[in-house]
Amino acid sequence: MVTTEQRPGAYRFRAEVMLPRPPEPECPAGWVTGPPDFVGVGFQRCGTTRWWNLVTAHPGVHRPEHKELHYFDSLQGCEPSAQIAEGYARRFPRPPGLVVGEWTPRYALDHWTPELLRDVAPDAVLLVSLRDPVERFVSGLAWAERGGVRPDD
Repeated sequence: MVTTEQRPGAYRFRAEVMLPRPPEPECPAGWVTGPPDFVGVGFQRCGTTRWWNLVTAHPGVHRPEHKELHYFDSLQGCEPSAQIAEGYARRFPRPPGLVVGEWTPRYALDHWTPELLRDVAPDAVLLVSLRDPVERFVSGLAWAERGGVRPDD
């Protein structure tokens, strides 16, 4: 959820909001779980949803219910552990023979995420989506305004 705080004649966008993790999915009979085969990172308004849709349209890729897990958002200061690794791996049930992953743009912002990812999903392919920073900024402003958030002067 995005929060705002009212100021005279304007709203201030608070980008540090952390989203809750989606619930852990069930693993149907005959399926397997394990670390993801790919993890997408990047920044908001950099085409992450478009790339997610392209990757998960492939017949060899299982498309999970949620694109963004935000699994590592609240783990700042945590050391990699078996509990973190097992909890993360359980979030990727898939039919045998298919690959699966996630795409959480926020992972590019949090300095603790790369180390955790390296330890809990060492074989995952890391996909990064970037965009011209000025174009991204303008797109982000338009997106925020469509959502009713007006930036400060």
